[in-house]
Amino acid sequence: TGLHYNLFRYYDPDSGRFTQQDPIGLAGGINLYQYAPNALGWVDPWGLTNELVTFWPPNDGALGPVKVSILNPGQLIDRYGYPGGKYTSPVGTPYSMRALAPGTETKPYTVYEVMKPIPRVLESKIAPWFGEIGLGTQYLLPESVQSLIDSGHLKEVKTGRKCG
Repeated sequence: TGLHYNLFRYYDPDSGRFTQQDPIGLAGGINLYQYAPNALGWVDPWGLTNELVTFWPPNDGALGPVKVSILNPGQLIDRYGYPGGKYTSPVGTPYSMRALAPGTETKPYTVYEVMKPIPRVLESKIAPWFGEIGLGTQYLLPESVQSLIDSGHLKEVKTGRKCG
């Protein structure tokens, strides 16, 4: 028949649509026989949901309001990962409160001292994600850590594998 049984309903690849409505009513909406979404941005092996699947948290990982801040000389910030990134936290933020992607704990941990004021830093509470509690503070820097080191705004003070 050319139809594919997708566990609970048939799918017609020629039309790109399901041939029956969602049997348990999860998808809802006006067209219960809707077109199947693009598989590159929507994963649903059961064919029963219309939720968009994303890997990264929305709103750049911020939970609630985001404020524009300035990091001042003498402040200590830290980061898991390489200096090409822009995300940092205040020194001592527990790993679980950073809600980092799995595997990040194996990346280098580095503490930086702010040497010159860094304006336009987006400061926010961290959204729970990746099975971690989040709720720590994150700083989204206006440039990469490496750029800020090169310009003399940041200085590396300590490297290692663990935040203190």
